[in-house]
Amino acid sequence: MIRFSERKDFDPAHLVQLYERAPWAKGRTAEETRRMLENTDLALSAWEGERLIGFGRVLTDYVYRASIWDVIVDPAYQGQDIGTQIMERILHHPDLKRVELFWLCTRDKQAFYEKLGFSANEQTGMVWARAKQARFGVTTLRNKARKATKKRVLKGSRATARELQVLRLIATGLRSYEIAAQLKISPLTVKGYWTNLLRRLDARNVVELLGLALKKKLIRKIG
Repeated sequence: MIRFSERKDFDPAHLVQLYERAPWAKGRTAEETRRMLENTDLALSAWEGERLIGFGRVLTDYVYRASIWDVIVDPAYQGQDIGTQIMERILHHPDLKRVELFWLCTRDKQAFYEKLGFSANEQTGMVWARAKQARFGVTTLRNKARKATKKRVLKGSRATARELQVLRLIATGLRSYEIAAQLKISPLTVKGYWTNLLRRLDARNVVELLGLALKKKLIRKIG
């Protein structure tokens, strides 16, 4: 029988073992994980007996914002809605009922989170990575950013007909699930077209994308 817990004082070795099954969490140590648990505002774990099979955690101010991290389910237990239950317990937790906006980062689980009500196009996230700063140096990164800005040019688009169709719907203000419904494709497919458009037009976010599309006359107007 699967049970859920909010305790954070369990042996961190259980979580390290689960982390090793995820490419984004390999190499984490028990001591670092113990400190992470101590400083996490809310942790949700799923257990079968003494085996940790699922986990997710939250950092929050309990009023305006909450960020969700490290949602993971043991591959042997996937497909049993454990991840969904962890997320629902977080989103509807009584201590978080006043939080206006939940934020998370995912590489390949967009479709899963969209089913829970998350939207991919609300805002653009930015990351400052300590490892990259140490490797390249802040000055080097700044210089590269300046050079990249100077060299940025509008290149001829080779977007497909479907990508242009998605682009024009984005320009009308539709969200990914609305575009998916109109084109009778999945939201994940829409996300793929959107990512391709950003790459083709050398844009960093949807605002830049639409601005460049206007200049290149790929769309007539926004809105």
